Amino acid sequence: MTQTPAEHAEAKIFTAALYENGRRVATTDSVAETHAELVKRPNAMAWVGMYRPTVATLKLIGELFDVHPLALEDAIKGRQRPKVDRYPGSMLTVVHPARFREKRDKVDIGEIHVLSGPNFAFTIRHCDIPALDGVRERMEDEPDLLSAGPIAVVYGALDAVVDLYVPVVEELQDTIDDMETELFGGNFDLSRRIYDLSQQVAGFGRAVRSTERIVDDLTTDWAKDHVHQDLRAYLHDVEDHLARARERADGMHESLRGILSVQASLVAQQQSEEMRALSLSEAAENRQMKRISAVAGILFAPTIITGIYGMNFANMPELEWPFGYLFALSLMAALALLFFILFKRKNWL
Repeated sequence: MTQTPAEHAEAKIFTAALYENGRRVATTDSVAETHAELVKRPNAMAWVGMYRPTVATLKLIGELFDVHPLALEDAIKGRQRPKVDRYPGSMLTVVHPARFREKRDKVDIGEIHVLSGPNFAFTIRHCDIPALDGVRERMEDEPDLLSAGPIAVVYGALDAVVDLYVPVVEELQDTIDDMETELFGGNFDLSRRIYDLSQQVAGFGRAVRSTERIVDDLTTDWAKDHVHQDLRAYLHDVEDHLARARERADGMHESLRGILSVQASLVAQQQSEEMRALSLSEAAENRQMKRISAVAGILFAPTIITGIYGMNFANMPELEWPFGYLFALSLMAALALLFFILFKRKNWL
């Protein structure tokens, strides 16, 4: 098939090679060249690594390699859940790699498709991680493993993704430990951060569990098909790493729930102490007001009597009485004493 210059440009890929018995026998520069070389080498396997290919490139792959339309449609659309879909002549494996960004307490979940067939495997990255270059190098160093064919590439992609889960688990745990230190150090303003991180851990846990289902599915099929024994052993190792990652993720999710509960208790305790301090302050203010009111009450009675005797009436009672002044003072003192006793009994003084 002849390509136009535009089609050739769109078909450019990052890495493409052909392998026979697990060893590289040719390197190509485009999808069309890879197909042409594969026609010349019927016993070879083509492994093509691509990063966010164009729709035109993916359609060209479907046309040249006879990929099932449904598998091709999923590869074009992207944003697929982790899964293994089998079709006549082709298989689509979707896995979700992960990376933790410490500055944002965020787990980035990516997407990788492995589109494979009887003699080809396309690793299609829709994310920046992982680059998968190390996967190719590792597999080329183990030709016996790579000689298993396209399923070896599927294993390689899965293994690379699971390897990325390990540092994510460690960094998440470090972040949770730091949160606990901050919390018990007196920083109670962590509710939003704890909630957001718990969501990230939950999302990571879903990716791990989905990948576990893929590995379980492949393990069952490979046992039935008597796939390369070493490859099955390696896949069991991936399964073991996934189980550990899932257990750690579940444990971290529980830890975050516990931290959030403790944080809520500490905040409630702090608020209770603040309310108690406020109540004590208000009580002290009330006591002061009572004292002021009591003193004012005590002074109020003499003031009334003084005011009465200060009125200018011609027939003012007791004006001519020799004991009038003494009587007024005694009355003032008696009333003041009476008010003092009353306020003292009410604990206002």
